[in-house]
Parts: sequence; structure tokens; C-alpha cells
Amino acid sequence: MLALAACLSFGQAMPSRHGAFAVDAGTGGTGSWGWAEGFSRPTEAADAALRACRGPGNAGGCAVVLRFQDACAAYALDARGDFAIHGAAWGAGIADMREKALANCRIRGGARGECVVRASGCAAPDTLPTSRVGNVWTLPKGELVPGRRFRECAVCPELAVAPAGVFAMGAPMAEEGRYPDEGPRHSVAIGSPLAAGVVEVTFAEWDACVAAAGCGGYRPADEGWGRDRRPVINVSRQDAEAYAAWLSAKTGQKYRLPSESEWEYLARAGTETPFHTGATIAPTQANYDGGASYGGGVRGAFRGRTLEVGWFRANAFGLHDVHGNVWEWVQDCWNAGYDGAPADGAAWAEGDCAKRVQRGGSWSNPPKDARSAVRNWRAAGYRDPNSGFRVVRELAP
Repeated sequence: MLALAACLSFGQAMPSRHGAFAVDAGTGGTGSWGWAEGFSRPTEAADAALRACRGPGNAGGCAVVLRFQDACAAYALDARGDFAIHGAAWGAGIADMREKALANCRIRGGARGECVVRASGCAAPDTLPTSRVGNVWTLPKGELVPGRRFRECAVCPELAVAPAGVFAMGAPMAEEGRYPDEGPRHSVAIGSPLAAGVVEVTFAEWDACVAAAGCGGYRPADEGWGRDRRPVINVSRQDAEAYAAWLSAKTGQKYRLPSESEWEYLARAGTETPFHTGATIAPTQANYDGGASYGGGVRGAFRGRTLEVGWFRANAFGLHDVHGNVWEWVQDCWNAGYDGAPADGAAWAEGDCAKRVQRGGSWSNPPKDARSAVRNWRAAGYRDPNSGFRVVRELAP
């Protein structure tokens, strides 16, 4: 177990109400958490957080990683669960504290945007934990609730649990670069939480499938750009389905491609702007053709290839690279608009099913084609260096 007994400490202001956050350091980020606040002494807050962390389902190993006073607080951790790379912050303004926690995490070695905020809040933690008793919040070990990140095997993709919700699918009429097939805008309900790949499926994950006699033994070309943590490319929709089937058989869980509406819901992560980054986007936020700009944004580099997954900051659901890098296959048949589209998150199984939908844009596209609402189609068996995918995993009700 990594040594976390030494707590992060911060300068004391006026005597006030104290809070603390504790985490189980021995589980790679899937263990229990404890958040406590409103105590008159810092030791009381720390003890309460530790007790919450050591609750049912956790054998121990918790340590306090954050102390704070009457303030907003945030704790960030390396996305791969390396507890040697972490950062915390407390003060005024939750957005500022998240940014400071991420910056502190990256200073410790979380390069290329690998750090993610694991818990944050002001009056209460707004991401984790979830179960409340008085002024103490607990997330039991292994509970798959929104905000949880987990991985079911060493070669399986890391997943983040997104909440159920309702969103407006498609682009408003006035959105810059809007194509006719992005409407009519309509409401879609995602009725249950869903676990989604934190990043696009990588070459390393695909090659593990091939090594285990899965994925039809197909070893796609990497175009000389490298394998490992780069997104797998030159894969068709049928290839993506073969990978999901192998993963399902390996884990005993239901893995699949997202439906088109699930994909857009996951990409937007509560936003209604063209990108999860807002009204515009920059080449420092996604991998696309930076020679073009969008919405008054800046121009930048055209990298001409994929980048390693997770290079850029995640959206509010903890998902990276939903804009650019590679087009992502989804389940749906192609329809040139949303008239008659399912409103419950299901895949659209009618239309031109020889053509299948892709979402998100790629490294070769301008930013207008990497918007959350943009749609693309390819023949189901088509393979090219712009096409990849991410998986979702269904959760038991």
C-alpha cells in the first residue's frame, strides 16, 4: 500500500469549522471515500472522515489526504490511480479550487492531463461520496455510482459512471457550422446510470484482445504513429463489436458500443454549447485540425495524427477526447435527421443500416466537425486511420 499517512496540510486562518477527506489508498481509486465537514476541531473532522472511509466493504487502509476550513475544497488524483500523484486545494470558489487541485496534481507528475478531480465541494461534496449521515458523507468500496471510476481487469478499459438524465439532442438552428442532419433538436431521457470508457479504446487494449485469441486475430495498422496508449484505428464497426463481445465474455458483464443518443449525452456532460469546453475550443483542448478556428477561437497546430488518449482535460463526466482524435463508432443505423428518432436512449435500428453512425470528429477534421452535435456515417465494414471507438458497460438496475 502506498504511504498516505502523512496528510496534506494547509495554513490555518481564523478559528472556524473544519473538514477533511479520506481515501482508501490501496485500491487504485476504486476504494471507499469519506468526507466530513463542519467540525469545531480539525482532529474531529479527520477522525470522522477516516471512520466514513473505513465503513462497510472496506477492510481498512484509509488515510486523510485533505484538510480544509469553512471553504470549498477539491482533491485530484492521477487518472490511472497512482496515489503518488495527487493534489488538493481549499479556498473560495469551487471552480478555482478544482483548477488549483488539478494544477497541484500535475506538478507532482500527472502529465498530459492525466489528473482528474475525484471529490470536491463547498457545503457538501458535489461528486463523491454519496451516502450522508449528519455532516459526514461516505462512498462504500466498489459501489458503482455516478462519479465512480473503475476497471474490471488489468487489460480492460477504465470506466467512469455517468448519471441518468435528460438532455436536448442535436444542434440549435443558430449554431455555427450546423448541418441539416443535426435536427430537429429533441429531448432524450437516459433512464439509468451508464459506465463509459474514460478514453477511446487503445491499441494496448485491442492487442490484449488479439493476444487472447479474440477480435478475429485482426491486428490493425498504426500508420507508424505508435501503439500502446494511442487510440486503436483502422477498425470497422464490426471490429468494434467484436472487441465489445470479447470484453463481455471476459468479464461476465455487458459491454457494447453506445447508442448515438447515449454518445451525445456522455459527450455533452450537461452542457448545451457546441463543445463541452464551451462556445469554442482550442488546439490545446483537443486534437483536431488546428489550422481552422471556431466561434472566434484561436488557431494552432495541425498535428496530422492521433495523440495518446487522455492528453487533454476530461469533461464533467470524466471522459477524455470526445472532441477530435478519432471518430467513434456507435450502434445506430444512419438516418439523415432525427424525425422519428428514439427518445429513450435506445439505438435507432431502422434506416440505412448498411451505413453506421460515427461521432466526435477526428485529428483530421476542423473544429466545426468535432462539435458535440456533429454526425458522420461510414459503411459498417469501413476501416480508416480516422476511425476508432469507446465502449460502454451496462449497470445492473
